[in-house]
Amino acid sequence: MYDFSSFMVDHDLTSDHHEFEATISGFDYDIHFALLDDRSIFDTQRSRTYRHYDDLSAMVQTDLVTHDGDVDSGVRFFHERWSTELRYLTPVREIIDVHQSPTTATIHVLTVTRYNAATLLFRIT
Repeated sequence: MYDFSSFMVDHDLTSDHHEFEATISGFDYDIHFALLDDRSIFDTQRSRTYRHYDDLSAMVQTDLVTHDGDVDSGVRFFHERWSTELRYLTPVREIIDVHQSPTTATIHVLTVTRYNAATLLFRIT
């Protein structure tokens, strides 16, 4: 597993140098729009998003609950929506770290542009 918090600190991507509130709010909104819409395979009533303003390793955490427990489909759906709706258009660095078992998946994302950065944690069940 990558240490995204250290990466952020090492590259001066901290709240001392950046205003992350808008980034966190924006990703929270975009995650709901992209992953929890009417066509989602995730249960919108049981899935939750949390904002962590003081956690550089996971600024936004999203717990995604599939309707039928199909974690493989959940990971595929995430990747499809990440590439078409969530990712920055011109990232200078992007790491997507996926750990999967038959019943759960954890996807940890670091995405950096020239002027902004975000760390996101997705847990799929």
